[in-house]
Amino acid sequence: MKEKIIVLGGGISGLSCGVSALLEGYDCTIIEKNNDVGGCCGAYKRKGFVVDHCIHWLIGTDLNSWQSNSWKKMHAVNESTKFYRLDPLVAIEYQGNTYRLGRDYKESERELLTLAPEDSEEIKKFFKFVDKAQRIYSDVSINNASRNLNSLYSIYKTARIDRLEYADRFKNEGVRRLMQNAQNGYCNLMFFLFEYGFYIHDNANLPLGGSDEFAKNIKEYYLSLGGEIICNASLQKIVVEEKKVKKVIVDDKELNADYFICSFSPYYCSKHYFNGKYLDKKSINMKKRFSHLTPSAVQVSLTIEGDISSWPIPFGIESKIKVGTKHINTLMLRSYGYNKEKYVKDNKTVVCIVIDQNKNDYLYFKNLSKDDYLKEKERIVREVIQTIENRFIDLKGKIELLDIFTPLSIEKYTNNPYGSIQSYPPNPKKIFYFHSPKVKGLENFYYASQWIMSIGGLPVAGQMGDIVLPLIKKSKKKNSCKNKEL
Repeated sequence: MKEKIIVLGGGISGLSCGVSALLEGYDCTIIEKNNDVGGCCGAYKRKGFVVDHCIHWLIGTDLNSWQSNSWKKMHAVNESTKFYRLDPLVAIEYQGNTYRLGRDYKESERELLTLAPEDSEEIKKFFKFVDKAQRIYSDVSINNASRNLNSLYSIYKTARIDRLEYADRFKNEGVRRLMQNAQNGYCNLMFFLFEYGFYIHDNANLPLGGSDEFAKNIKEYYLSLGGEIICNASLQKIVVEEKKVKKVIVDDKELNADYFICSFSPYYCSKHYFNGKYLDKKSINMKKRFSHLTPSAVQVSLTIEGDISSWPIPFGIESKIKVGTKHINTLMLRSYGYNKEKYVKDNKTVVCIVIDQNKNDYLYFKNLSKDDYLKEKERIVREVIQTIENRFIDLKGKIELLDIFTPLSIEKYTNNPYGSIQSYPPNPKKIFYFHSPKVKGLENFYYASQWIMSIGGLPVAGQMGDIVLPLIKKSKKKNSCKNKEL
């Protein structure tokens, strides 16, 4: 008989582990608390329109790159997958000028030098970093990397620079806002430079089918391999006996397996199912030191009637609204008109505004009464629409709300601490973070989610199967040797 693996949680991490388990010859069942798998990588419908809430651009869209290996393994993308080629990566308006970071980074440098001559020295320094980052990307072999030691050293130094603080080095407010909004979250400058390098080399684009099709492709492949999925499932208890998880209780049913993988937050798992145990010191320390950096979001989703095909994706306009604890000086509009069949109907295009939030913003919403929380969401929507109408006068009366979600919505859907959408980012005080998925004190239980590694997000989630399954096989081999000795 095949050995059995139960995966708790059906996000991209859980699906990655599920596919790897089946390919390695195990039986596998995924337990998911929501009505479908995919986790944060998905979409939903409002008023007949599709609202996407994950992929803004995907690393690994060059199918010849090593970064695409996990996507190809899970059949998330294939040779027939179509991508929208983003250009620029980001564009923002300030006082009548447009500031951009494009794929032709040398052209972007020339544009910014013209717009902000007072920052010529800092702009040139920045694009020297960009040039070195893209060179490292293109020269990934050991031999080539050895010739780029100077580039590697220079880029490594940027790991100690906070990206948002780095933006303050620029005198020109337009350039400053461009740097502030070039990337979501709270990462160090090095991480952004490498992301920009992926983009420059056409390895970061947008799958036309969106987040839901991306997750659906993985789900269908997992099922085709013989995997089982139980959705709308309530995990009530994890039963531990003699340093092993013996079974889980799901909807009052006992489910047994040889190995168990938790693909949701280890903090939530420890607190709710293990009475605070089986969480290693490194994880506890990270939560204490960097919980304030856990990135979350408020997303306002709208339809806009008329032709907005000329808008860059994303496109920042000046703003003075307050969201959570933050005053937002640039509102980033993300039009989904690149896929007219999916996101455009009756001459109305889906547009989403994603606003960075963190632990303090989560607590702000959490401390509101139910009535005040609803009023606060209404205020945010009203001011977002007013901001767009003030910039585009011809759109007045042509903007309608589809939905708004906050960090509390994300927490309810995922159980992630503080409504986070990613794990702790690489930052100046902790450049990188990783700990083994193997849970100390339990012989057959593993954590497999973005929370075991900094950066997080889809690229990390997609690698979980390749990280965890070798550990299970190693454990199996070790136990087999012990039994032979006995």
